[in-house]
Amino acid sequence: SLHLYGELWANGSILVDQPQAYIDFDAKSTTSSVTVSKGTVFGDAYYCTGTPPDNVAGQELQTCGLGPPPTNPFPQIQYYPDLWADAGYFLLTPFTGATACTLAKAYVEGTAAGTFQGGLGVPAGYSGVVVYIDSTCTYTSSNNATISLGKDLAVITKGSVNLSQRSSWNGVGSMRNLHLMSPWPSTGSPSCPTQNITVGNNTSFNSLVRTFVYTPCTATMLNNNSAFQGQVVGTNVVIGNLFNMTYKPIFVPGADIVGFEQDIAYIREVQSP
Repeated sequence: SLHLYGELWANGSILVDQPQAYIDFDAKSTTSSVTVSKGTVFGDAYYCTGTPPDNVAGQELQTCGLGPPPTNPFPQIQYYPDLWADAGYFLLTPFTGATACTLAKAYVEGTAAGTFQGGLGVPAGYSGVVVYIDSTCTYTSSNNATISLGKDLAVITKGSVNLSQRSSWNGVGSMRNLHLMSPWPSTGSPSCPTQNITVGNNTSFNSLVRTFVYTPCTATMLNNNSAFQGQVVGTNVVIGNLFNMTYKPIFVPGADIVGFEQDIAYIREVQSP
């Protein structure tokens, strides 16, 4: 079943073909047809081609002049070290060169002094750490790696992230944030597929991890049967079989926050007799 508490607007054709599909407002096609073979549209139907659709409570209006559906521009999130530091993150010295990704992995998964150590390696007073990879290499996890997140962790790279090996990312103590990002470049255009991010079938997250995935290229989410909470932002997003995500808002230093503010508009005071 589907209940859409709004309008449905497509540049191409629209097909509503389920008995328990309910569209509260209008169904609009800019350049093509609207077909409601099963289900109900409680508003109007705007169609450019084809015949007037059935199962529409409002009017059937043939028009090809609607223009494209409104869209939001893709967010161009860049990496601003100072803003991450202001947000309470410790900034490691960037990993560079041919071994940058290997060294970054050793830090994240390490348990000895000088590594993340499940969060124990983050200096006191910081909420997390930024692992910045100043290279176009591919960051991967070791097979069967378990990363305990006793602090927040941000893996930010100029290259790609491919978690194809079996790995477990587990928050410890309280809710932890995990950022997997290949930011929008400060100059020029993104390099695709160099900046792709892939979360494989055998990658798991426990209920104390909120994950933010960002890439200006393709984000591929293949993990199944996992408690994935957070957000996935990519120019292209590929969703695999049985992928299940619970949306959670995650603050990203340097990203514009779009929203609204509620306040009291009117107060009426009534004095008792």
